[in-house]
Amino acid sequence: MGMGVMKNWKAHYKSRLNHRIGTALDAAPEKKAKDVSKSITLLDALYLANESWDAVSSQMLLNCFHKGGFCMDEAADVSHGDDSLADVPVPENWTSEEFVDIDKNVEIAGKLGDAELLEAANDSKHVS
Repeated sequence: MGMGVMKNWKAHYKSRLNHRIGTALDAAPEKKAKDVSKSITLLDALYLANESWDAVSSQMLLNCFHKGGFCMDEAADVSHGDDSLADVPVPENWTSEEFVDIDKNVEIAGKLGDAELLEAANDSKHVS
């Protein structure tokens, strides 16, 4: 999966998400991208994830398995180039690599100390 499949899936997901936000902004120019992106539900994200997985081609999977050494057939017509993003539409003035790695350095998790963990546990007990 680390041979390009996840990168391809992620690029398809981001492309679809970008298109959805762009379409919503075109339909309601008074809205802001921040507000439109907040309106996307978990169910919407799951549908986008599924559509994105469907967009990963069988050739991409075959290329990655071959590149990883899992295919025994030497005669297979498989591309060995790093074209994992060739089929993904990206916004103008962006390269595929820039687009897929835009959030690469965004912190998505952090360490909590003992006090923060206890506070979070106590807060979760008081949910009504």
